[in-house]
Amino acid sequence: MLQRARRRAKLAGLACNISEADVVIPEYCPILGLKLASSRKRLTANSPSLDRIIPKLGYVVGNVQVISMKANWMKCNSTPEELIRFANWVRDEYGT
Repeated sequence: MLQRARRRAKLAGLACNISEADVVIPEYCPILGLKLASSRKRLTANSPSLDRIIPKLGYVVGNVQVISMKANWMKCNSTPEELIRFANWVRDEYGT
């Protein structure tokens, strides 16, 4: 994850000052609660993924967290407003 983050940061012109000590992989995704599982073969919804909390700040200390690949896909492909609208729809459609 760290090597890929450094490569992405360089290509995008983003800051990257994190080390292995800054990348803490929890047992479960803090957003979706999925049990995280690493695989060298391919990425899955349960794969751990390094997330930039505020994307424009880059991979810097205090701005990264490990979440599931599924949560990161959802986060990076949606605006905050879209995610709120989606969550509100789920609440209204299926109840709390």
